[in-house]
Amino acid sequence: MAYLGKTVQTQGFAPAVDYFSGNGVTVTFTLSRPVASVAQLTAVIDNVIQNPSSAYTVSGNSITFTSAPLSGTNNIWVEYTSLVTTYAAISQDPSVIGDITASGGYLSTGDFGNSYIDGTIVDYVTGNARITTGPIDDMTFYHGGTASRSELMKLSYAGTNSYVVGNFGVGTTTPNSFSDPANNLVVGTTSGNNGITIVGGTTGISSIYLADGTTGNQAYRGYLEYGHTSDYLAFGTAASERMRIDSNGYVTTPYQPAFDVYGTGSFSANATAVFTGVHTNIGSCYSTSTGNFTAPVAGTYMFTFNGLANGGVGDAGIRVNGTQKSVCRGSGTTASCSLIVTLAVNDQVQVYIGAGQPFYSDGPSGWSTFTGHLIG
Repeated sequence: MAYLGKTVQTQGFAPAVDYFSGNGVTVTFTLSRPVASVAQLTAVIDNVIQNPSSAYTVSGNSITFTSAPLSGTNNIWVEYTSLVTTYAAISQDPSVIGDITASGGYLSTGDFGNSYIDGTIVDYVTGNARITTGPIDDMTFYHGGTASRSELMKLSYAGTNSYVVGNFGVGTTTPNSFSDPANNLVVGTTSGNNGITIVGGTTGISSIYLADGTTGNQAYRGYLEYGHTSDYLAFGTAASERMRIDSNGYVTTPYQPAFDVYGTGSFSANATAVFTGVHTNIGSCYSTSTGNFTAPVAGTYMFTFNGLANGGVGDAGIRVNGTQKSVCRGSGTTASCSLIVTLAVNDQVQVYIGAGQPFYSDGPSGWSTFTGHLIG
């Protein structure tokens, strides 16, 4: 079981005798083991046993005779008769075991000439320990001595909350270098531009910023941000929001590649259909000059083509890098086809009009459209 106090030891008694030589002057001699009482040894001078109540006293490793023994070689001898037993009492209620007190208001280490502490160091029977200060006092840690000391850290108290005053850095010398100069916890390098910054909600927003070491500007960090007022959670990279979860659980991804384009006239047979009208083109991944959608990121995409074969049979299809993947046919009617495909970066997707009648489109509300978006 746990205990407080000195280490428990198992001890055994080994008899011993110390010999000393008198010189008619010396009265105090050093013992080979400490004793707590004259009753724990027998002292003999010139073969005469000495009275322990009047002839000598003991203190730790010293024995002192009331008068100097006469000169002689080993004419004094001390025989140990028992173990030394001492007890250190511990209070059975929370109380101070030991105090360090002074009036200076701080505790310093090193050879500064004087050291102070305002308060007490407390050790309870429960095993707890603490440093206490006055009821309205902060606790400040210093370095640099008494004359030119500088503050390392300050702990303060408000109501039922304890907190570190100012910014707190772990592995960085500039914990206030990121976007918000107040209420920061920074974990990173000494440059302050590579690590994690936790920013307190000074304006109702709490954030975790991730720096890449390139620069201290937010444009080079990702972040996780929580807004208390509207209760949202946002994710960002390069200083821009990339995804948001609102209080209803709706997820928005404003930069997700997507396009919806339309034709402004007839599409020729045996050629790539170039849709020049744009409803939306997020990321500008669809080219209105070439008719190609270029994948900006590897992932799974969905594409759909709708068109009207103008007066006769017409074929059309969706191609990936020039290879047909989906096909449809119309005969004076609309035709449509769709495709879900996994693309690599820079893969190209286009609509190709085959042999037969061309496909017709009459503008924004027209018959021929091409759409696509990144699924994930």
